Amino acid sequence: MGKTNPEIAQALGVTAETLNQWRRQFPEFSDAIKGNKDQADAPVVKSLYQRAIGYEYTEISVKEDPKKGTITTTTTKHVSPDVTAQIFWLKNRQPKDWRDKHEVENTGTMILHFDKEDADL
Repeated sequence: MGKTNPEIAQALGVTAETLNQWRRQFPEFSDAIKGNKDQADAPVVKSLYQRAIGYEYTEISVKEDPKKGTITTTTTKHVSPDVTAQIFWLKNRQPKDWRDKHEVENTGTMILHFDKEDADL
């Protein structure tokens, strides 16, 4: 159901530390919790992905007309891809390529030269 570990512990009437101990002691228990979390996350992942790439859906409208009776109209609508969802998806799925902060490592040698005038500062 998407509960966090502290919420699961509370539902079971134990402390978070007891829950963590059970998870370490009983791998099947830990796997069951993880599996249920994955199952709860799946529809959200699918929705975020669909929002990132855009999608179509069918809207059905039913109206009553006194002369013609019930009129049903079916319309296919398009939702454009959402740039924010795309950025979120890529930053989380490919952080090496898409995160804002990039690590730069200097493997060379740096030599500093000071003038006499700078030494007095």
